[in-house]
Amino acid sequence: IGSLIGLAIAVAMGFALYRGALHLTMRTFFNITGVVIIFFAAGMFAWAVKELSFSGHFPWLGGIAWDSSSILDQNSRLGTAMAGLFGYSQAPAWREVVAYWIYLVPVLSLFIFGKGGMFDAKNRSN
Repeated sequence: IGSLIGLAIAVAMGFALYRGALHLTMRTFFNITGVVIIFFAAGMFAWAVKELSFSGHFPWLGGIAWDSSSILDQNSRLGTAMAGLFGYSQAPAWREVVAYWIYLVPVLSLFIFGKGGMFDAKNRSN
């Protein structure tokens, strides 16, 4: 049912774009998708650090940062989707949290504020 709903939304958006009812500039579209992809990449980086820690490569910052299993269980459908997309963990170790933010802050800052980024003066003129 979820896939049919998603397909129906995609068809409706495609039709609206084609008919001109929904105006979306390519710059806006790629800025939004770029930010989403950066969050995906930060989650994958944190997941890689988690997997490498199992082999003993990252022995530091091993304590549990928090436990959010009462809010969103990682084994639920939404939790599994969030884990797959954003690297969600219901009880992440501090090294995963630190790795996520070490990746996210500089890369997102460069994407938004760097030369040629979303808020670069050249890009705002159009």
